[in-house]
Amino acid sequence: MKNVTAINLRKLPLLLLLLSLALAFTTGCTKAAKKKKYMESGKQYMNDDKYREAIIQFSNALQMDPKDPAAHYELAQAYMKAGQWSGGYQELQRTLSLNPENIDAQLDVGNLLLAGRKLADAEEKAKLVQTKAPANADGYVLMANIRAAQRKPDEALELMNHAIQLAPTKASYYVNLAYIQINAKQIPEAEASLKKSFELDPKNPAPLVILGNFYAQQQKFPDAEAEYKKAIDVDKTKYGARVALARFYIATGRKDQAEQVVIDAKKDLPNNPKAVRALGDFYLGVGEGDKAITEFAELYQQHPKDVQLKKTYIELLMARGKRDEAEKLANEILKSSPKDFEAQLVKGRLLLIDRKPKDAITALQTALKSEPENGIAHYYLGVAFNASGDGGRAEAEWREAARLRPDYLEAHRALAVVAAKKNDTDLLDQSAAQIIRLAPIEPQGYIYRAAVELTRKENEQAEGDLKKAIDVAPKNPLGYIKMGDLRLAQRKLPEAEKLFQQALTIDPTQYEAVQGLANLYSAEKQLPKSMAVVKAAVANSPNNPLLYILLAEVQGATKDLPGAEASLQKAIDLRPDAANAYPLLVQLQAARKENDLALQTAEKWTKNVPADPNSYVTLGTLKQVSGDLQSAKALYKKSLEIKPDYPPAANNLAYVMLQTNDNPDVALTLAETARRGMPNSPNAADTLGWAYYQKGVYRNAIDLFEEAAHKNPNNPEYYYHLGLAYQKNHDRDRAKEALEKVLKLNPNFPQAKEVKQALELVKQG
Repeated sequence: MKNVTAINLRKLPLLLLLLSLALAFTTGCTKAAKKKKYMESGKQYMNDDKYREAIIQFSNALQMDPKDPAAHYELAQAYMKAGQWSGGYQELQRTLSLNPENIDAQLDVGNLLLAGRKLADAEEKAKLVQTKAPANADGYVLMANIRAAQRKPDEALELMNHAIQLAPTKASYYVNLAYIQINAKQIPEAEASLKKSFELDPKNPAPLVILGNFYAQQQKFPDAEAEYKKAIDVDKTKYGARVALARFYIATGRKDQAEQVVIDAKKDLPNNPKAVRALGDFYLGVGEGDKAITEFAELYQQHPKDVQLKKTYIELLMARGKRDEAEKLANEILKSSPKDFEAQLVKGRLLLIDRKPKDAITALQTALKSEPENGIAHYYLGVAFNASGDGGRAEAEWREAARLRPDYLEAHRALAVVAAKKNDTDLLDQSAAQIIRLAPIEPQGYIYRAAVELTRKENEQAEGDLKKAIDVAPKNPLGYIKMGDLRLAQRKLPEAEKLFQQALTIDPTQYEAVQGLANLYSAEKQLPKSMAVVKAAVANSPNNPLLYILLAEVQGATKDLPGAEASLQKAIDLRPDAANAYPLLVQLQAARKENDLALQTAEKWTKNVPADPNSYVTLGTLKQVSGDLQSAKALYKKSLEIKPDYPPAANNLAYVMLQTNDNPDVALTLAETARRGMPNSPNAADTLGWAYYQKGVYRNAIDLFEEAAHKNPNNPEYYYHLGLAYQKNHDRDRAKEALEKVLKLNPNFPQAKEVKQALELVKQG
């Protein structure tokens, strides 16, 4: 019988080779087919605006062929459409590493760099495109936008016109040209460009919406309304034009007409999720929270399986302070989808509502592990860091949010506030530009830009922007207030008074308007009028703690100290975390020698505003004055835990450590930190001088003590330290003069005995 398992050993290598080739060919065909299927599916998802699904499919295609530049480029587009700019940037870089000749990818990278304000890097990309593809009009558009960002309007216009010469029928170029013309103050030309864009693409409503915004900014309200309506007629299936018209009606005080627009959108576009939710969003936007809750509750009942609707409803519940209901719905989502990112994000935000910033930081950092490039999560993490007192990390998170989501308005608003506090004009300028771009009919962007212009002595431009803030939102008090502040600074008091009063006519409870008018009357020595304005505001808004703090300041100016104390206490009763009230109250109580009461207030401050580093410094100072140096030291350290390098805490801790002979090297480092943070403070100069004195570096100490005494010539302690340093430096005449000055300023100086002893030593030689 023949052995069927017998194999011709001489033919074995050939058989194995043929088999392996066959398997490789089959596997290759399978991978190619799968990649093609994933690519086609991803492109379909892109057409359907389902960008997350497209990201998954293009990623699957790359698993089949990791070195396919086309797949990397498609994935980059999907990331950018989904607002995941960092992922898009990385995929564009991978595309270019595989295919550096991809001009579209080079342009996309350039535009991302421009959006991130990396103008020099963006310019390199634009020049590269112009070199490699001199007939590519998009390269000139990119360079035009870079020049516009650099405030070189003439060059920007020249480049943009050249791009149009290369591609005269591309409608979007005329929109781009219009924006540059607006910034160059070429208003009629910008209008013509927007009309030309629609003429070239009459089925696209976008240019009409932009033209409507343009007319609204020019206060040509009938023309603006006509363009918005025309945009809706061009394509009734689009939601964007309806939103623009509704916002226009709200901005011009026609709430009923705005409501009808969104009602029609909900009825006409039943398959558009944004349109279905439009009425609820409208009620929320105009402050009718109860109606919004009712609308979303009905929608939620009608569409219980619509997870995105549920998430929107959660947002609304949180905005209305209904945290328990919001948490219940978020838990429902997490129960069925434990890794749902947005539900995890909600949990973090709920902890912020509960004023648990440290727990919120942990929760939000956990959420970001699943979506590290989510700009909104980075924004809320910044809010959490800010609430915990870590302003540096808050700013870093907000910058990351703005980088990942350049269209996320809240991130730019947060950065603008940071920039204003830090007097960072470059950051404020960038943030203002983004706010204006994203919200052109809101006043705040123009107000921020005016602040930058005033800092740069560009007074005419600043006035223009403040007028713009009033023009685009005539029913918003902010523009009038900021123009009033400018007139007050210019000592044009009648104009300032009129502007503040206009703001109060719009909103009688507007704090900044009340503050401006009160300051104006105080500057004119009309304290009764100042008091009347603040009291009227308190009557209109009896639960606003800021107004009671302002009332206390006016009462203090009129020497009504019991009244001031009562007002500050009222502010704290209304808002236990009203941080601005505590230092004034402590100061008032300490001035009246009510040290125990001041201590109690400071302790209450640390308890109710635990993230405020100044609360621990104030309490520490009171402990230090009472002689409890160990408690003072612990409190200063607590302040530095909350805000490392906080100058007042570093200064005071250094001084106490020097008094108690506790690690002079660390004390010197702390004193140097305080000096860097408070370079003009005589107190910081004295502390650093005392640290040098303890280290035996008397010449440096003398320089600092002299500076402190020059800046505050009535402080005997500075002269005491200066006298001791002169003595150590063998300058007996100056030592004698400084030490005698101590006793002249304060015969009851606490260390008068030591001063007299030092004087005796000086006299003895």
